[in-house]
Amino acid sequence: LTGIQFYLGTFLVNLLGSFLIGFIYKSELAFLTPYLKIFIMTGVLGGLTTFSGFALDFLQLAQMGEVRKALAYFVITNLLAISGCFLGYQTALRQ
Repeated sequence: LTGIQFYLGTFLVNLLGSFLIGFIYKSELAFLTPYLKIFIMTGVLGGLTTFSGFALDFLQLAQMGEVRKALAYFVITNLLAISGCFLGYQTALRQ
């Protein structure tokens, strides 16, 4: 859609991971002890939603002279990831 590689994989993984982190954080499922929540959120989902991959994607766009697209990628990813985390949190409230 943008005429260049948009780094859709990193984008989607970050959104999914953010949603799941919000869900796990607020979830009251019996098997999710506080220690298991921390392990899942930081160990598993923290590794899945790698900020370093996102940073590299941003840098590559900027280096290709696509500064506007790099900034749009930065803003959209951050806004949607935070929104996804909030949505996951709200979904867990309703369980």
